[in-house]
Amino acid sequence: MVKSQKIFLALNIFISFGIGCFIYAFFKRGTYINSFFSLFGLSLYVSVPDNLFFSVLKNWLGDFLWAYALTFSMYTVLKKLKYGLACSAAVAFLAGAALEIAQKTGAISGTFDLVDIAAEGTAVILSIIIIKGVQKNEKV
Repeated sequence: MVKSQKIFLALNIFISFGIGCFIYAFFKRGTYINSFFSLFGLSLYVSVPDNLFFSVLKNWLGDFLWAYALTFSMYTVLKKLKYGLACSAAVAFLAGAALEIAQKTGAISGTFDLVDIAAEGTAVILSIIIIKGVQKNEKV
């Protein structure tokens, strides 16, 4: 893998993870990120209008971005394996589904939502498409 492709993969990981953290810190109440900042007496929550755009942003975009980042992260670790991309996608999707199930059972705080699982699945599929495109360019 050439240096530019490594940088591309790293940027996909860090930018999507960072934006996901930003969304959870500023637009969602009661998250672990909010709890961390509250230890220092800080509240980062920003009230936003109640419309479709902000509902998608608050409720599903963070999960989408984190699953996207996890798929890319796992791929950077597993890419040398014969089925590295498939394993990366499976781990990312199953991790997201496991977290949702843990919320449903009360093992961790949060609200179980099937749309979260769909958002995470969509992120994994998009990640696969992008990684396949990078692999295709690598072979040229």
